[in-house]
Amino acid sequence: MSTEDNKNLVHRMFNEAFNQGDTTLINKMIAPDYIDHSPIPAPAPGPEGFAKRTMALRSAFVQKALFGAFLAENDLVAFTWTFQGVHQGAFAGIAATGKTLTLSGINVERLENGKIVEHWSHFDLAGLLKQINAP
Repeated sequence: MSTEDNKNLVHRMFNEAFNQGDTTLINKMIAPDYIDHSPIPAPAPGPEGFAKRTMALRSAFVQKALFGAFLAENDLVAFTWTFQGVHQGAFAGIAATGKTLTLSGINVERLENGKIVEHWSHFDLAGLLKQINAP
């Protein structure tokens, strides 16, 4: 697949998952041996874990996901994102506060044969915890 194809697939998957709550493409795009290098790793391996984390974030506070430019080189796709919403469900063991939240970060996805095999994410967890007045 071309780098443009990779960018389009990754964008489509994250957009559908976070803005529409549709995990169908996750099940097609995440490899069974997917490795998650993010600070809060998925709760299970492969597509199932990625989908569970996505739905947990949506139920906790993500009502809208905004995406910056998708950049690709070889088998890597990187992009920035901003989640916006109201803290309406438990997150990281913290009960819902009803506060409006914004969380920004950056992802890098590595693809092989049209599937994501590795995922890195960095985000402002300290800023998020401050917004919900976590200890």
